[in-house]
Amino acid sequence: MRKVYFLLCVLAVHTYANAIVVNTYESMPSSSYAQDIENQIDNVVNEAVEDVEMDPISSPESAVTCDPNTVIENHAPEAKRALEEGLAIAEAAARGEDCQFYEKFLDQDVPIEALKQSLLYYKKNKSKFKNKNYITIADYSKNSKNKRFYLLDMKTGEVKKYKVSHGSGKVRGVTYADATISDSGRVTRASNHVGKLVRCRVPAKAKPKHDQWAMTRPGFFKTGEFYMSSGHDERVKGQRGWPTFKSSGRNYNGMRLDGLSKGVNDKARSQGVVMHEAYYNRGNIMGRSFGCPAFVPGEGREIMEKINNGSLYYSYVPNEGCRSDYNKALKDVKGWERMCTGRN
Repeated sequence: MRKVYFLLCVLAVHTYANAIVVNTYESMPSSSYAQDIENQIDNVVNEAVEDVEMDPISSPESAVTCDPNTVIENHAPEAKRALEEGLAIAEAAARGEDCQFYEKFLDQDVPIEALKQSLLYYKKNKSKFKNKNYITIADYSKNSKNKRFYLLDMKTGEVKKYKVSHGSGKVRGVTYADATISDSGRVTRASNHVGKLVRCRVPAKAKPKHDQWAMTRPGFFKTGEFYMSSGHDERVKGQRGWPTFKSSGRNYNGMRLDGLSKGVNDKARSQGVVMHEAYYNRGNIMGRSFGCPAFVPGEGREIMEKINNGSLYYSYVPNEGCRSDYNKALKDVKGWERMCTGRN
């Protein structure tokens, strides 16, 4: 009885998992990667078969069916493991983890260095990310006139692009994110609002509360939960507030972020760095935020609903004035240059 039941589970694993693989790679019938995935599934099942051969006596009392879409707590241990691991392998392939869509992403103009760095960080830290369906990258080396926020679909390889603002670094009337500062440290022009991020730290001479005050933080983040910021409620603040959006029947206006790059952005949550929409982002040049990645009104909800609750967001800032923070973040992705080259 146990072996018959177990064979049903094996059949379910193969039917369901191979269907995922075939569906994912139907346009690539000669893909060696697809074959590798199928081989991995076979290995899991073969190991489970060996386990059951060594323990042929015990028998599950309540389990009579083996449907991958049902609860599997009552399955025989080997069958349960085969289901869980086999389906995990197949679904990982369907999500397009690691380098499956690397070339496709590049063809859609995702910046190559940011892509390699984010894919390697994701590969090394998958367990940190509950939401594995998307990776997002903000390329702050580009002007804010451009669509520089990339939403990477890890299931399909499709990319959507959006505009996003960077922080102002504003302290006592000077926007240090783009101000002109002489070699002696004197501010010669308080603002250069042309869409370019120049630096990520406020000079000590400005005496800010901290040197990342209202500044963009480089590095890797994990997206958090939706929330309603009462201090930016548009019902009170008008267009100085953040646009409200509705999700699952509740009103929100922001999504929290957790910084993962030590010494660079790990205080993001406590310092109020979040994602949100902003009314100041309606012109050709995006407005400047208080350090948050802020979107055009009406566009942020679509992004945040997809990436909330545990996806990877990479704030890519190789700009000269942010180079120290950028280099610190890269310590977590040593060897990123080899990612997706076949040598990683």
